[in-house]
Amino acid sequence: MVRLTQTTCSGDLEMPGRSTTETQLCAMTSSQIDRLILDLGEKLGVTSVVVTHEMDSAFRIADRMIMLDEGVVLLDAKREDFEAIRDGRLTGGEKIDLIRQFLRGDSEGPITQRRQDSGYEEDILNAAGDMR
Repeated sequence: MVRLTQTTCSGDLEMPGRSTTETQLCAMTSSQIDRLILDLGEKLGVTSVVVTHEMDSAFRIADRMIMLDEGVVLLDAKREDFEAIRDGRLTGGEKIDLIRQFLRGDSEGPITQRRQDSGYEEDILNAAGDMR
């Protein structure tokens, strides 16, 4: 088993197991970790399972990708299929539109519509008001 200790852009060591949203890896450190994952796969013949919301990293290291939404598998496919969705070469229905919005980081689409329909924004604003 390999455990990676993440470092911030300033070089301060963080606790292992912290999420990238907590440690905010800089682009160079993230790329170095991606390269390490790929090198380990080649040299040791191991498969890595990486859970991330960092799509740049996912597209650099993945052969296959799985996208989940609320615990349900939306798509289990080759990286090239996800690239086709991201780039608009594959279309078809709300599921594909949701995947595309996430992959691109678009501010409008099925994910944001679902949040608006559920009152998500109002809940956030109300919580912010309660903190004052």
